[in-house]
Amino acid sequence: MGAGTRLVVENSPEGVLLKAVPHFSETRPEQVFGCLSYEGEAKSVAEMEAGVMAEARRRQMDIDMANGESMIKASEFKANCLKLMDEVAETGKEYVISKNNRPVARLVPYRTKPKSLFGIDKDKLEILGDVIEPLDVEWEFDSIRGS
Repeated sequence: MGAGTRLVVENSPEGVLLKAVPHFSETRPEQVFGCLSYEGEAKSVAEMEAGVMAEARRRQMDIDMANGESMIKASEFKANCLKLMDEVAETGKEYVISKNNRPVARLVPYRTKPKSLFGIDKDKLEILGDVIEPLDVEWEFDSIRGS
């Protein structure tokens, strides 16, 4: 629940119960079927799925562009392929390659996978202080246990 949430107070055997007020009134399927108008030929399931996939690709492209990727046409990529590959290797910038305004490929820097996760953060972490000696702080568990 966030700020501004409307609540309903209910009495229960255990005490008072607060419940969020639903944003919409309860509906049944027969109340909403056919409420969106559509004019034109009926679409097949395959056509509807293709439309949903096209919209999903468009939305993902919007997200990718917001995350700093650049869109480039396939013809531009073909003409500048080696230059773009060098730029990606040097800067880490990523490109989405499109054909007819539809993303078809992504040019990303090559990264090798470590052979093992052991030691992956070597030289990235710094230990401050003594991590072996116990602290001079009483833990809540110790006080409950009575030690």
